[in-house]
Amino acid sequence: MVIATDRYRSGTNLLLLPFEARVSSLSAAAKARNSGLEGEGGFRFRFGVGSLAAHLDEAAAHGLAATVVDRPGTAVDLDTADDWSQLPDEVRAVVGEQVPGLC
Repeated sequence: MVIATDRYRSGTNLLLLPFEARVSSLSAAAKARNSGLEGEGGFRFRFGVGSLAAHLDEAAAHGLAATVVDRPGTAVDLDTADDWSQLPDEVRAVVGEQVPGLC
């Protein structure tokens, strides 16, 4: 499993799981729609502050090796105005071209 953390090393911005872990996380209705997919006690997804630690604990509980990725390109979340200010100028400029009045 690969986890890309936020810039505070507390949250989860990206999460890559093996297929088997994702399948076991499906709801009963989703399992019925995907009749060939089975599994119980699936991976529990978390959000927000503390989700990195929770995902690492969840990986351990499921016997998954976990790698944490801490890179500028995946560390910035866009939840607050402060997050926006952390984006590189060139990225904000490109987004600003697509969303007039944003910059």
